[in-house]
Amino acid sequence: MQQSNIAHELQPCELGFLSTIQDDGSRNGMTRNAAPLILIVDDDESIREVLEDLLEMRDFQVLSACHGGEGVELCRQHSCAIGAVLLDVSMPGLSSGETLEQLRLIVPGLPVIIFSGYSEAETTVRLGERDWSGFLQKPFRIDELFTMLDRFL
Repeated sequence: MQQSNIAHELQPCELGFLSTIQDDGSRNGMTRNAAPLILIVDDDESIREVLEDLLEMRDFQVLSACHGGEGVELCRQHSCAIGAVLLDVSMPGLSSGETLEQLRLIVPGLPVIIFSGYSEAETTVRLGERDWSGFLQKPFRIDELFTMLDRFL
């Protein structure tokens, strides 16, 4: 499978997610005038590819990052367009917790769905009491992924 080249084709805000950031940091009034853009951040190429394929089959636009630093940079470049982030817990370099914090600094209220082979309790220990939007334990079913995304988009 070819790596998605969407990062090279899109300009920030091009997909046109319109939202109001509330005082508490939440996003309100989000309307979508194009396919939702999902940012996948995972160091495992095979998982990224499977997620890309599944999301694209459901008409999502996809950006992929192989580590937290790249995910943060893509979020910075496309902050107006990203509807949600799928973030793996175990990655080299910038930790998932630090990645989550930086993503939320760029886009307050951005839905960040954590996924991990660890249980949710173990993930909480690893990440601390950071405020993620949802949790999926690997291996997860396709319907669980789309149900989670539907909650936030």
